[in-house]
Amino acid sequence: MREWDGEFVVRAQTTAQTYLLSSLAGEALKAMQGGAVYLDEIAELVLADVGPPSKATASLIATFADAAADTQSLLAVLTELEALGLVRTDLS
Repeated sequence: MREWDGEFVVRAQTTAQTYLLSSLAGEALKAMQGGAVYLDEIAELVLADVGPPSKATASLIATFADAAADTQSLLAVLTELEALGLVRTDLS
C-alpha cells in the first residue's frame, strides 16, 4: 500500500488487482494492518487527532462530525473493502 496526499493505492496479492482508495478506506485499511480488529478500534485509529492533520485528514475528520454517520460510513467502507477482497469481515 502507498499513500500520496490522502489517496491510497493498494495491490491485492490474491487477485493481482490494484485499487485507488479514498482517504477513509485507506486509513481503515492501515488501521487494520496495524492490528485493529473491532469497529470501535478502527474508528478510534482512523478518527484520532494525532498532531496537526494534513489537508486530506482534516477533510476526512470534518466529514465525520456525526457519530451515527461515522459508523455507517465506516461500515460501508469495510463492506466495500471486503467486496474487493482486501479484507475479511464478519459483517455479512
